[in-house]
Amino acid sequence: MPQSKTKYHLCALDRENMRVIDEVFDTLESMIAKYGKNLNITRRNCEIIRRKTHLACTKYKHVCIEELVPEGTKTYKV
Repeated sequence: MPQSKTKYHLCALDRENMRVIDEVFDTLESMIAKYGKNLNITRRNCEIIRRKTHLACTKYKHVCIEELVPEGTKTYKV
């Protein structure tokens, strides 16, 4: 399967190590592998955080995940 052009920007407060995380990842899996345990996030939680649901605004307000889509790429928003 070809590599997706979409990248994911993680901006979060790591409360255990008292630091700010600001990184870009190629896949959600690589982000979860690196910071999932510290930030207590899973793949399902990443979808909730990206959609900015009520749960994300209350429970995961210290984590922000945004999609970085290259210019000129079609996006389909529902």
